[in-house]
This record gives sequence, structure tokens and C-alpha cells, in this order.
Amino acid sequence: MIIVPMNVFNRKEVLDKGQLNFIRTAAAAGADGIEIRRELLTANDSFSHLKEELTRLAMFTVYSAPSEVWGKGGTINSSELTKVFEEARSIGAKWLKLPLGHYVQGVSDPAELDLFLKEYKGLQLLIENDQTPHGGKIEHLADFFESASKIEIPVRMTFDIGNWHFTGVKPESAFSRLREYISYLHLKEVALRDGELHPAELSAAKHAGWRMFQNRTGKSVPVALEFPIQPHERLKEFIGLARENQMEG
Repeated sequence: MIIVPMNVFNRKEVLDKGQLNFIRTAAAAGADGIEIRRELLTANDSFSHLKEELTRLAMFTVYSAPSEVWGKGGTINSSELTKVFEEARSIGAKWLKLPLGHYVQGVSDPAELDLFLKEYKGLQLLIENDQTPHGGKIEHLADFFESASKIEIPVRMTFDIGNWHFTGVKPESAFSRLREYISYLHLKEVALRDGELHPAELSAAKHAGWRMFQNRTGKSVPVALEFPIQPHERLKEFIGLARENQMEG
């Protein structure tokens, strides 16, 4: 399954026109699913209209929000979680992707999250490694997932192969440590421009690094293309590239 996040498109265009318009663009290019981004929602994006269009196009739906599960000090962000879970429900999302936040081993209580999730059965929570020093650290993520698995909390991982570069972590090392928890893979390359790291498009080279991660997670794990794609017409090209590799892996 190939999923297209709405942040692959030009940010200004998405904010001007609304995500509804770009759902159609992604579907026409051959996407199997859509990742709606909370940070790109505007007055043009009513949840009911988004749900209606996603259902009409039979798009598998992921809702992504920059809302951290654990707040500073290691406490659970209950009120914010309630808000984003309800939003995810309202667009008919199957998955909700959030950053870990400030999880502190021995302070944060995974059982609180387990209790919260019982109210939202049918909506899969995915924790992503983000680009922050706290939410993109292997140790914090491993501590969380190991603690969660011990009490069988229904939470899985979004593994973003590019984000590790922003936190100074080797993606291969992170993959080896966290592989058993991965249910969703974000694909991107990372390029250094003017002294800063930037998401970059996938290389078509046969030995490109991204292929290894996709192949090792297996054909059943959905992947997202999470890098700027311009012009829009190239989206079909990258969907085809990822799908071909998925079939061969």
C-alpha cells in the first residue's frame, strides 16, 4: 500500500486550496491511501467533506497531528489526545500518527495511555520518530515501546527513515532496535543544502538506501512518500517507483 501525505505538495498551495483538492490529485496518481495533516487544515477543509471524499475514493486514511503524546515532565496529554482522536474519527481515519513527546522512563505511566486507548478501539495509534531531541531519540522510543509491549498496549510505530538524520542517529541502528514495532514506513532521502538538512526525493538507483528499509519491513507494511514532489505530475512516477520496489522486495 502506497500512502501520500498531504505535505508532499506545495505548502502554500495546500493552505490556499485545501487538502480536499489534493486528495483527488493523489488518488488520480494511483495512491492507495492519504495522510491528512492537521497542521495543514484550513477553513476549506471541513472534516465531513474530507471524510466524504476519502470514502468516495476508497482511500485508506491516516490522520497525522504534531500533538505530542507525553507532555513536558512526562505526563500524558489527555485533553490534546482527546481532541485529535475525535478529529481522526470524524474523517474516518483507520490510523492516527503522533509524535512520542517527552516520555520519561519511570515517570510516564504507559497504563494511562492504555486506559485512554480503550475508548478508541478501532483507531490504531502510531508513534513516529520525529525531528526533536526527545521524540527522535532511540532510547526514549525503545523504552516506550518495550514498556508498552509488556502490558500489551495496542500501539505501533511509524518509522521515518529520514528523520533520524535530523537527530544524529543512524537509521540502520534505529531500525535494528525498533523493527519489531514498525507498522508504517515513511520514505524520504535527506540532502544537505546551505549547511542544513532537507527532505529530498527518492533516488531511482537500484542500490538506494531507502529500498533496503522497504524490503526489510515486508510487502504488507504500508509506506508513505514524505518528501516535496514538484511538479504534481511526478507523483505518479514516485508511487510507481515505491510500488515496483515493494513488489520486488
